[in-house]
Formats: sequence, C-alpha cells, structure tokens
Amino acid sequence: MRVELTAAVFATDDHAREVVLLLHHFSEERHQWAVGPLLVEAVESFLDRHVPELAPGYKSLARQAALQHAAYRTPADPTPVVVSPEDIKEHVADLTRPAVVMVEDDATDGGFITAIAQVFKAGDILTAIEKDWLVIDHGGGSGGVFRRAADKRDRFRRLPRVAVVLDSDRLLPDAPSQHDAKVATLRAKEVKVHLLRLREIENYVPDKCLLKLDCQQQDQTRADALARLSKAQRGHYDMKKGFKNNKVPAQQKSLFRGLSAELCKDLTSGFGPKMISCLLDHADILTEEDFRTDVGPDVPDELRAMLAMIREII
Repeated sequence: MRVELTAAVFATDDHAREVVLLLHHFSEERHQWAVGPLLVEAVESFLDRHVPELAPGYKSLARQAALQHAAYRTPADPTPVVVSPEDIKEHVADLTRPAVVMVEDDATDGGFITAIAQVFKAGDILTAIEKDWLVIDHGGGSGGVFRRAADKRDRFRRLPRVAVVLDSDRLLPDAPSQHDAKVATLRAKEVKVHLLRLREIENYVPDKCLLKLDCQQQDQTRADALARLSKAQRGHYDMKKGFKNNKVPAQQKSLFRGLSAELCKDLTSGFGPKMISCLLDHADILTEEDFRTDVGPDVPDELRAMLAMIREII
C-alpha cells in the first residue's frame, strides 16, 4: 500500500518505534512511501535523532521516494494511506499484519489466483504471497468464507485489508447469485469481494491447459466438444462433473437449447478435479490471449480487475 506520514509524525519523538517499523517496511518494498520533497529535511533530522546507524540508508530511501512522488506520480497511482500521530499505532498494526484473501479452498482457489497472477505478470502479488505479506486463507466452503472474512476484517483497526474471491455458482449468464445478499453484507463492512462472473474457477481454464490433463491425452473428444459450445454455455457448464446421466440440468435447458445428443454425450463426464493443479503447472505456457479466445473476450479484463482488487489490500 502507498503510505504517507504527515509532518507532525516527524516533529515528535513519541512514535519513533512505529516510524522505524514503517521505514523497514518501505525498505523491503512491502509498502510504498509517499513523501513530498519538502518533508525530506524533517525526515533526515528524525533519523539522526533515533537511528543514526541506519540513517544513511533511510535518508537515501526518503530522497528516492520524494523524487518518485514529485516526478513520476501519475493519476493512476492509488491514494495513499495518511498516517498521523493520532492514529499511527493503529495504522502500523494494520500495515504489519498480513493482508488476507478468503477463498473456499486454499489449494484450488489459491492455486487459481497464483496461476492467474503468473499469466498476467502480477509479480507484486506473487512476491506478497511468497513473503507471507498476503495470505490466501481457507474458508472450507462458501459459508465458512463469509464467516471467516467477517472475523478477519474485525482484526484490522483502521485498514480492512481483507478481500474475498468466490465462485458465483451461477447456472445461467448474468443470473443472480445465491451469494449476493452475503456479498453485500461483507462489502458494507469494507471487505472487497470479487464474485466470479462465470460459474466456477474451473470454467476459466483455457483449452490449451485442458488438453494437458491425463484424461485428454489419449482421447480429446471432451475438449473438442467443449470448444463447440458457445462462450456462455462454456462459462456455465459443470466443468468437473459434466452432464449427469447424459442430461442437461432442468435449470439450464434454456441455455443449452438445441444442443445435439452427440455433443451432450461427449460432455457427460466432465474434466475431473485436477484442472486447477494443471492450470498452475502450465501457467508458464499460457497467455492472456488464451483466456480471451478460449474462455471469452471479456475474461482477461475480469481477471485483471480481480488482481487489481487484491493489489488494493497488499
């Protein structure tokens, strides 16, 4: 997160411990320091008083941050968190605690987020995960996600650095999700939520990756059949289990109207439970274009928005 310390913070010696801890976060690039050039002198005086041995390194950091703030700031930069003497203890506590993304299953959903971050070159998110600055937490199902997300949010004092990524479980495009009411409740508590537009995370796995699955190595009939669906159908098909008993579910009759008996038969089995591990294993061969071509033209924009949401809390 971008953090701005007011001049009043450096005018007093009452919060030296908290300031030095923040400076450490800035130095390891956990957070970004937004400091104006006019404040650098006060920062240097503070450093000479409290950490003379570390002062040279932190002074250099302050000058670099001031240059960045003055010369390279853009309208797209996030608004910094402003820290004052009155709230510094609470802010530092929140900025030191890991940010949290709640998911239903940390292995599959966490793997999905990691794979998408790799494909879309979100190195900052990958670094945050690697260094435990961002924790992808296991909710144990959608009910647990909402309960634990609310609990995690309550542990933050001023900066609710909690987000949720959740399957919509929609059977039809743009239909209301069964989670809408609970999502609204979380958002009212300042928890960020990305409710997937498609049915589940598995619906986002590109064909190139599906062809790497063991079940497709000898016979890619299922993958070929999937490619013949419309993007709306592909986005709401049960990718793991397929069409049970070779029948389209009653709730999806309108979506799959006109589907041939042969195509329905070819999609009866689904692709099984290992799609996300396959996505993670082969993220290095995927591109944004694979998601656009195979999954849907708007999908890269949606996935970038999901990553941008996560970036807001780290």
